[in-house]
Amino acid sequence: MKTKQKKRNVYAIDPIMRKGGVHEKSTKAKRQKDRMKLQKEAANWQPYFFVLRYCQLANLSVRTFYQEASL
Repeated sequence: MKTKQKKRNVYAIDPIMRKGGVHEKSTKAKRQKDRMKLQKEAANWQPYFFVLRYCQLANLSVRTFYQEASL
């Protein structure tokens, strides 16, 4: 006697369900993340830029500037 085959889930094999999978970030989210990363880098870089510019104008080395600032 043959056993009956188990009924399959008709929704799981539906063609529209094949489009599922890993979701990606939207283009807007990727741009926003890049923009935030750039702003953080700029915030960390900016004070050092002013130190370099000050040392150029005052004809100092950066090492001398930091040594004098620590006194």
